[in-house]
Amino acid sequence: QATSLSKNMVDLNLSSSSVSLIRYFHTYKVTCVVLLSFLTHAKCLHFSYPSFNQNDHSLLYENDSSAVGGKIQLTRNRRDAPSGGSVGRASYNTSVPLWD
Repeated sequence: QATSLSKNMVDLNLSSSSVSLIRYFHTYKVTCVVLLSFLTHAKCLHFSYPSFNQNDHSLLYENDSSAVGGKIQLTRNRRDAPSGGSVGRASYNTSVPLWD
């Protein structure tokens, strides 16, 4: 009789944890729906660079980066020098507003 009593208690514990889990996921789904309803539509930010030129001042070339042959080269690419430790970065030169 003690075994059946402990088995019933285990079943009861499993059912109460299942109910807790269901409540948790229901609360999670409701929270997601509420948060997603606050999202607003934003305009797409678009850049178009058909080719790159070292003299174009809208891009900022830093460290080893440069415009070569209409493309951006971010590291040194020379046969006579090793490229190890070569780093570069190209970024838009003016600030970009994230919101109006």
